This record gives sequence, structure tokens and C-alpha cells, in this order.
Amino acid sequence: MNADEKTNKMSEEEIIYYKKLGETLRALIKMKGYTQLDFACSVDISYPMLLNHLQGTRRMGAYKLSKICRALEIDNIDIIALTVPDIFVEGKTELYTELFGKLASRDAEAIRKVIELLDEGEI
Repeated sequence: MNADEKTNKMSEEEIIYYKKLGETLRALIKMKGYTQLDFACSVDISYPMLLNHLQGTRRMGAYKLSKICRALEIDNIDIIALTVPDIFVEGKTELYTELFGKLASRDAEAIRKVIELLDEGEI
């Protein structure tokens, strides 16, 4: 177990990911016409916790992300597609953007496969 696991501190990659996810969610919340406070109430999340997620300072589990996506009427996989391409990981931003650009149809299974390949370092 490394020091980050002991303290539950986010890695640099997680910090980048959650900040981008927060930016994406913040834009979608605004686009749907919610205030952040009204949105927090509508998804039964405390306002301070929602702010932490929108600022990218707190991890967000799959259940909470699903709940938020349902309220925003967007598929979870679309959030990933909107978030992942802009993340810089070991100089692969252009590659990620190109790969996800090719998946414009938002074929969920294809996106999942690409994410698996990225996670496994095969791309």
C-alpha cells in the first residue's frame, strides 16, 4: 500500500479527471437551467458536497454520477466521452481526442472498449 492509498489522497491523474468532470457537470447544470443549489436539492446531495464535486476536490462514485446523469438527462458514457478527451495523460491528449472524435455516434460499447484499452495501456 502506497502513501496515497493510506491517506486516500487523489493522484495527479485523478485530480485532473475530477476537475474536468466538475467543469463538464457545471456546464450541463447551467445549460439545463438549474442553479447549483436547486440541482443539489433535486438529486438529494448536500450543496457543499455538490460544490466539492464540481470543483473536482472530491471523488465521485458511480452511483452518485449515475444519479446526477439521470437528473441531467444524459447517459453516463456521454459524460466520460465529454470528460476524457481533454485529460492530459503522458502526452496522449491528441490521441484521446482523435479516438473519441471517431466515436461521434456515441456507441457506448465502443467507448467502453476504448477506455479498457487505454486503461490497460494497449493504446
